Amino acid sequence: MHITLPLPNNISLINFSPLLQNVGIRCVNELYDFNLLNNKIKLNNPDIKRIIMNSLIYYLCESIINNPMNKKVIILQNDFNSNNELNKYFDNNKLSLLILRTLKLSQKLLPIPIFKLPIGLNFNYFDDNNFWNTGEGKDLLNLIIALVVKFENKSFNFSKIKKITNDIGLTFLSNQYFNELKVKQHLVA
Repeated sequence: MHITLPLPNNISLINFSPLLQNVGIRCVNELYDFNLLNNKIKLNNPDIKRIIMNSLIYYLCESIINNPMNKKVIILQNDFNSNNELNKYFDNNKLSLLILRTLKLSQKLLPIPIFKLPIGLNFNYFDDNNFWNTGEGKDLLNLIIALVVKFENKSFNFSKIKKITNDIGLTFLSNQYFNELKVKQHLVA
C-alpha cells in the first residue's frame, strides 16, 4: 500500500508493514523448502539470516521499482514486527534487530530512503488529508522532504552493494538481481 503526498511534493509513501508480511511468507516458504523449519530453528544460523536478509532487501527494491512515482519513501512503523509469519518461529527482539540492521544496511548502500515514524503515529494517519494541515503533519512532511532531498543528492554505486551482498552470502542479489539493467535504472530513477 502506498499514499502519494499532496502537490507540489509528489512523494509516494510506501507502507513497510505489508512488505514485511510478504517477506515473512517468502522466508517461511524458503525455510521449509530448505528443510530449515524444525524445532531447533535458531535465528543465529547463517543460512536463516541470509534467507531473511535476501528477502528483505529484494522486497525493498521491488517496492521502489514497482511504484510509479519518482520520489519514494519507505515508512517504518514502530510495531512493524507484530503480525509477521517469522514471529511464529523466532524471538521478536532478535528478529527486530536483524530487520533493523538489514534496513540500515539497505538505506546506506541503496537509493532507498526509509523514514521511521515517531511513536504514536501509524501509516493510517497519512490517509487523512487533514493530517497534513496540522502542525504535526507539516513537521512530518518537512522531515520526509528533507530525507528525499538527502537521497536525491547522494550518489550510489552498485558495485558496493554487490560486493557486500556477495560477502554476506546473498548470492541471488549479488550475482543476478543487481546485475539486471532494469533494476539499476528503476532504483536510481
